[in-house]
Amino acid sequence: MKRMLLLLPFLFSVVLYGQKKPQKKYIKAKDERMVFLDSGIVLLGNADQDVVMPSVVSARREKFSVGAFYIGAYEVSNFDYLEYLYWMNRENHEHYKAALPDTTVWERWPMYNEPYVEYYFRHPAYRYYPMVGITHQQAEQYCAWLTDRYNENPERKHKKVRFRLPTKNEWTYAALSGANYNEPKKGETTSVLYRSYDSPFPWSQKATGGFSHSMLDENGDPLANFKFIDQASVRYAEGTLLYQGDTIRNGFYLGLPDYVDFAPGILNDGSDFTAPVYSFFPGLSGLYNMAGNVEELVSEYGITKGGSWDDTGYYLQNTTEETYDKATETSPFRGFRLAMDVIEDF
Repeated sequence: MKRMLLLLPFLFSVVLYGQKKPQKKYIKAKDERMVFLDSGIVLLGNADQDVVMPSVVSARREKFSVGAFYIGAYEVSNFDYLEYLYWMNRENHEHYKAALPDTTVWERWPMYNEPYVEYYFRHPAYRYYPMVGITHQQAEQYCAWLTDRYNENPERKHKKVRFRLPTKNEWTYAALSGANYNEPKKGETTSVLYRSYDSPFPWSQKATGGFSHSMLDENGDPLANFKFIDQASVRYAEGTLLYQGDTIRNGFYLGLPDYVDFAPGILNDGSDFTAPVYSFFPGLSGLYNMAGNVEELVSEYGITKGGSWDDTGYYLQNTTEETYDKATETSPFRGFRLAMDVIEDF
C-alpha cells in the first residue's frame, strides 16, 4: 500500500498532537532542553511470565546506582543534526562527508518509501522528527562536536560540559523517572529508588487510569508511537516454544500476523512512521518518547533502548534491550538522545 508522504501526514500530526506549544518549548537552547536527574538506585527484575525473545536482552534481577546527570528531554532531531552538518561542511569537508546519514535506510522497508529517501532528512516538514540512519560512531562524533561548540559559546549556562550518549543504566533510570518522579534538589544527595517491576513503561499509572502495564491512556489513546497489535488476534497455542534448543515455554500466546498494523502509527496514533520528537505527553520527569518512536543508542555499543515505531509493546518496556551487530549498521528505526555532564560551573 502506497503512502502519501509530505504535508498531509505532517498536517494531520499537527492537528492530533497540538504541537504549537510543545514545539515552542523544544526550540529552546540545547542546555534548556536537558532534564536534571539526581543520583539514585534502580531495582531491576522481570516478571516471571516475560518471554525472552531472540535478539532481545532483558535485564537480569539486580540492583544498580547512577550518579547525577542531565538527559535530553527529546530525541535528537533532523534539525539538530543539520546544524552540525552545516558547520562541518564549512570547516572540514572530509569530516562532513563522513558525518552524512544513510538516507537509503528507508529503501529497505517493504513499502513505497522512495520519497522518504529524498525528503525525510532535509525537507522542512520533517525538521523536528528524530534523526535516523546514523551509526553509533557518528552519534558519538556529534556529541563531541556539540561539546566543543557549547564550551565556546559566551552565552552558555555552564562553564564546561560534556555531551555524550547515556549509559544503558542511566537510560533505564531516566525512563523509570517518567513513572515515579521525585523532584531533585540539585547538589544534595537523595535516596531516589525506582523499581522496574512497578513501572514497566515510562509513564505514570495515573496516565493509564491506574494500569501500569497499559500502553493506552484512560481515553484509549496511545501513549507512544509503536506498532499496534489487535488484541483480538492473540491466541493461546498449545505446544513447546524452543529457542536454540532450550525450552522457553510450554504453551504460549501468539499474535496472528495478518492482524498486525504494518503501517505503524497511521492507523492508531496519527503519526507518520516516526513522530516529532515533542509528540505525546512526557513522563513525570519531562522526558518525551522514552518508549517508541525510535530505538535509542546508548554508550554501550550494540544496544538500543526504548523500542521504535516498528516495535510492539514488549520491546517498549523500560528494561528491554534490543541489539545490533555491525559498526556500520544503520536503520530507520534507530536514533539517539543526549546525556550531559556538568564538569565546571561559573
